[in-house]
Amino acid sequence: MCQTARENEIATQTGISPEDSSLALPPAKEQSSPLEVVYNIHTKKFRLERRFKLLPQEASVPLIEMQENMPPLLVDGRMIIVQVPRWKIMKPIFYRRTGGMVVKRDVALPAWVCLGRNGVGRWKELFVEGV
Repeated sequence: MCQTARENEIATQTGISPEDSSLALPPAKEQSSPLEVVYNIHTKKFRLERRFKLLPQEASVPLIEMQENMPPLLVDGRMIIVQVPRWKIMKPIFYRRTGGMVVKRDVALPAWVCLGRNGVGRWKELFVEGV
């Protein structure tokens, strides 16, 4: 028996039973997952992505505070999470090239990220990806 009108409509259009697990609607947490800022070191571009796609195993992970003399290092294309600074437009990003050399890049934060962080208080974390 169909539980909702939407499930009933999908079942009649596709011929698939609503009890079929492949028909499951996405959970509400995925639909309400916050947007996060992602920076790609290769393309040097910023984009927005849903948090549940960046961290599929957990929807809400707190930011780990790092010491100034031990910044997070992007290694082997893995993603790191760094804090977006308040009242600054530059953010240093550290990553390792294939030869093992550590590179520091000062990234200029776009105006929409600075305004979101300082005006609205949204972008507290910056996801840095290497691929």
